[in-house]
Amino acid sequence: MTKTIATFKVTDSTGDLIKMYSLTAMNADELKKLIQEARQVWDEYYVEVETDLFTQSFSHTYSEEVLMSN
Repeated sequence: MTKTIATFKVTDSTGDLIKMYSLTAMNADELKKLIQEARQVWDEYYVEVETDLFTQSFSHTYSEEVLMSN
């Protein structure tokens, strides 16, 4: 994987946009780290990540996942 621009879209439970921003990842591991960090920072919101190759979304917020795992 070469340098990739990832666009992060943060929404609330009704789908309203909270924040949209882009970050550059130098490799796949860095991209995974950026996605995980975004989910933790925006833990009460839904995070979707879009690159040239894929779009990744999550069915639960990070906070919901933490609560379900306990």
